[in-house]
Amino acid sequence: MSKLIKKTFSGLIDLIFPEKNSCLVCGYWDESIGEDYICKECLYKFKNIKGHNCKICSKPLITSGDICIECIETPKSFEKIYTPYKYEGLIRDVIKDYKYKNKPYYYKMLGELLYKYIKEIDIDFDIISYVPLHKNKKKKRGYNQSELMAKYLGKKLDIPCERLIERVVDTKPQNQLKREDRVKNLKNTFMAVKNLQSQNILIVDDVYTTGTTLNECSKSLLKVEVENIYGLTIAR
Repeated sequence: MSKLIKKTFSGLIDLIFPEKNSCLVCGYWDESIGEDYICKECLYKFKNIKGHNCKICSKPLITSGDICIECIETPKSFEKIYTPYKYEGLIRDVIKDYKYKNKPYYYKMLGELLYKYIKEIDIDFDIISYVPLHKNKKKKRGYNQSELMAKYLGKKLDIPCERLIERVVDTKPQNQLKREDRVKNLKNTFMAVKNLQSQNILIVDDVYTTGTTLNECSKSLLKVEVENIYGLTIAR
């Protein structure tokens, strides 16, 4: 019975939010959109990260070096962050709507963009996971936006997607804090919930800003002796 209810509910969601052939951003309908969930005009407004970038955090560089000053001054616990877009303009508005304006169905559009992006990357990982929300915040929002994208990717790539990290402290929102306060805010916030010795992990999140969240998540996974940790975000 539960499977029937779940299938019925999924059908109702598709009816209320008819994504196929429809751009979720502007509402334009065209058969060429298919299951990309975004039209060419809106996608064109998403600005790709191009050129010479930091080999750790993907920050665009104007010098000839391979690592940005932030990654030199603050060593990271992850191997590399992969991200296709600059966090500006339309993509910034889309991500904010996805997180804060009750548009969980955006995960298909953003997940599909991540899927196409990661298919072009030479990266090897065994398990997909995501940055967790504290149970209080998830209850208030109704969903974890990073979890939805991660599960979409796992299904498309046929790679296990698992909850590997728990957020044990209900912290202040990172976007309300200065750079120097973000590390203090997240210290001892995350805990690995599974033994992952010698596994390569991909952690999905929505936005890379200072890298504090993904770095703290990575620290928790290193305590259970994972092999390598990579991050994947929509924008930075």
